[in-house]
Amino acid sequence: MLPDYMVPAAIGLVDDLPLTVNGKLDIAALPDVALAADEIVAPVGETETFVCSVFADLIGVPAVSVTADVFDSGANSLIAMKAAARLNDGDRGFAIRVRDVFTARTPRALAALATTSARESATMHPAVTEFVESDSGRRVICFHEAFGFVAAYAALVDRLPAGWGLVGVSDVVAVPDAVEPASFADLVGRYADVVQTVQAGGPYDLLGWSYGGHLAFAVARELDRRGERVASLTVVDAYAVDPAEAEQISVAESYRRVRAVAGADPDAPVADVVRDALAGSPIVGLSEADLAASFESHARCERMLTEPTVGAVDVPAVLVYSSTEMDARTPIETTWAAHLRGPIETVGVAAAHDELVTDDQVGEWIDPVRRIWR
Repeated sequence: MLPDYMVPAAIGLVDDLPLTVNGKLDIAALPDVALAADEIVAPVGETETFVCSVFADLIGVPAVSVTADVFDSGANSLIAMKAAARLNDGDRGFAIRVRDVFTARTPRALAALATTSARESATMHPAVTEFVESDSGRRVICFHEAFGFVAAYAALVDRLPAGWGLVGVSDVVAVPDAVEPASFADLVGRYADVVQTVQAGGPYDLLGWSYGGHLAFAVARELDRRGERVASLTVVDAYAVDPAEAEQISVAESYRRVRAVAGADPDAPVADVVRDALAGSPIVGLSEADLAASFESHARCERMLTEPTVGAVDVPAVLVYSSTEMDARTPIETTWAAHLRGPIETVGVAAAHDELVTDDQVGEWIDPVRRIWR
């Protein structure tokens, strides 16, 4: 029997797969597929109507059934995050968390949860997204990629050990009233502070993909410096920065590099750069402000990754890399050898960098990771 997340809600035939200019699958251009047993059950009451309208608008359909699983209706992890924010907006007094969308799953269950007067809201740092609540005190804490998003880590929801939680940490400089860090060390200290607001003490289990892999290692080192125990570290397709490759770049140069990475024109508006770069991904419906903040996150990443990887930590680690995009790179384990003193397992996956944290590919590397989640 397949788990729910691997069972298609519907299957449809297409003549050709639409691709973006970068050769990726253009999800937004795929035709709608009707579900065979789609019965729209109408909401009852103001709260259910409001919840259904929020999901219908975010998914882009005329209506959703109040009894249907919102993910079967077309929602994804980013929509779950946006829905939680929109449901809580205004004077209704709702305190829906992202994890509630993943656990309640239907508009009716969410409406009931929203109107339960005894329900208390957990206070979370604005950069934190809690996908799954921890029942055991253990949780996997994941760090954002270059554009500042953590939505991809929803692919881990159904792969956690029993009782474990799942948390994503977005760009800590993108929250209200934050100031630019003076250095990567300054930035890492802020991430470690946020991690300790989520979980006051160890053992910590950290994971990061792409730029998030650098953050995960650096935060592990900082927590170790603070006397905390880091139980596991998973780095997904991030290579330690050699001191010989370190350099200092200006803000203007970091902007140029973001445009170059995205394949955009040198004078392309920042919102267009991010919008085009995310084409074909499930991250859609961002405001102009969201897009601008994401561009700044990527530019900050470019500046921080010009600093060399420093220090070492004694922790069991899994290093995941794309075996199809290695080119002439130094093997990933070689780049991290001076920085990881514990046992290391390396996993090569025949998938592109951008695909490594999708549902399909996580299954290719999750088993060795689960072995260090103990």
